[in-house]
Amino acid sequence: MDATSLLAYFDPLMQWLKEANADDCLGWECETFAADYMKNEYEITTSYLYNQATIAEWNYETNLTDANGQNSTEWSVKVANHIKQSWEEYITQFEYETFVDESLKRQFELLQTLGVAALSEEDLTNRTTVINNMMNQYSSAKICPYQKPSCKDEEKLALEPDIESILATSTDYDELNYVW
Repeated sequence: MDATSLLAYFDPLMQWLKEANADDCLGWECETFAADYMKNEYEITTSYLYNQATIAEWNYETNLTDANGQNSTEWSVKVANHIKQSWEEYITQFEYETFVDESLKRQFELLQTLGVAALSEEDLTNRTTVINNMMNQYSSAKICPYQKPSCKDEEKLALEPDIESILATSTDYDELNYVW
């Protein structure tokens, strides 16, 4: 028996199936593509963006100016946009549960949750601005000394070094409770 006539009959269907599946990777091909994407694109870009965001946050935390706060917010938004775009275009496209490489499978599993990157740009900007404002208030807040609850502005104690020193050295429970 010869299957030539059956192959000829189903040839148009086979050609169509090959074309339809040409862009989809199956099995090992997908895992290889996912590993290449993670190593050569995602990790490089994400590391750079997180590094820049960390530098911007450090600059703001060590020098609480509006410009540094704005820069910190901008980098946070850039990181979130990159994470969201990568998630939409790549991360969700793989069936990572079928990956053989456990490390790669775990990376994709962890990246399934977007976190704050799921927020709109406006909401993320508002969130970062609120956090920066809270940090600014916390870092620049002052209180009157325990012995003088009503004091002038110039007599007030700052977090560093005044309040930290009291918390580190005082043994007076009431003073510690007041400062805390």
